[in-house]
Amino acid sequence: MERKEVGFESGGERCAAWLYPSPPAATSPAIVMAHGLTGTRRDRLGAFAKRFAQAGIAALVFDHRGFGDSEGEPDLFEPRRQLEDWAAAIAHVRSLDGVDPARVATFGSSMGGGNALAAAAADPEVAAAVSQVPFLTMRQAHRSPLRVQARMIAAAIRGRHLPALGQPGDAAFINAPGGKAGWQHVVAIGEDSRWRDRASSRWLLASPFTFNYVRHARRLHCPWLVCVGEADRVAAPGIAIRAARRAPLGELRTYPGVDHFDIYDGPEHEAVVADEIEFLQRHLQVSPDSSWCSAYRATLLWWPLPIRFHFVLVLMVGVLWRTLPVSGGLPEPRLLARRLPRRPSASGGGRGSPRRLRSSRTIPSTARSAIA
Repeated sequence: MERKEVGFESGGERCAAWLYPSPPAATSPAIVMAHGLTGTRRDRLGAFAKRFAQAGIAALVFDHRGFGDSEGEPDLFEPRRQLEDWAAAIAHVRSLDGVDPARVATFGSSMGGGNALAAAAADPEVAAAVSQVPFLTMRQAHRSPLRVQARMIAAAIRGRHLPALGQPGDAAFINAPGGKAGWQHVVAIGEDSRWRDRASSRWLLASPFTFNYVRHARRLHCPWLVCVGEADRVAAPGIAIRAARRAPLGELRTYPGVDHFDIYDGPEHEAVVADEIEFLQRHLQVSPDSSWCSAYRATLLWWPLPIRFHFVLVLMVGVLWRTLPVSGGLPEPRLLARRLPRRPSASGGGRGSPRRLRSSRTIPSTARSAIA
């Protein structure tokens, strides 16, 4: 089914959102999704939402107030304000027809991963949470030189805006090596992105206290999937790994050689989204086969009656062909359909076989990152 343009109210202002409906069913689970800092729904979140919907999980992807297509003071970033938007988004998705309000999950990327954790911790009815390449606390930030930190604090005191992106040594929120080029690539492969390279900075003055969501991990009531790039230079991976291990129902996936912005396309994206779908289907009680069956039923209902009749007839003939013996001495078709044994590979896996992901207890000492 096609996504829908929707919206909801938060603090008297409208947040823009996309709804990706799941295949028709009595009721389905849903997941609330958003980026972090200045990121918007158009910056490759749709690629994740579409896959979740195909797997039987309706997805609501929204822009925070002041960013993307939402109303509000442009580029005003405040952690508390964004969590208000998350609470409003969760309430909205629970009110939708066809959504089971007891099976709602949160999903966030980078700083949005911290928001997804905090929003789940604040709502005991949230069923699961997913944080990918998560930025959970300011202690994960890239260690800029003191002169750069002083310039950023001075801008915060004066209430000025700072660039979202910069090179190492620039007074910008994301100034880790490779961070600027990585995010620019995400924006380039997005959907007519409305992203702007600026955000308010006054929140930095209280950020050690207002953005310290790692504290929620130990008492989180629901299953929490944490997807960490081991080579992340934007959100230092060590703190997120330890938080996942402290969470009562935490599940950790680490990806060797994967940097902060590598997960939005290519094989890294496929590996991460496969882990997320498996986690969500398991904890939101979605049968892996039910979503496909529902999709096929929905497709059949749209076909004209004569086409449906012929389609069912062909299926019946196929079933008979596979179950009845054929005259003339030919073997049964069931025997012809046997699979040949797979030829062993010297490397232990065939060409294009997926990488096995592992959880590591050691974090490279060079892993340092900035805000995402």
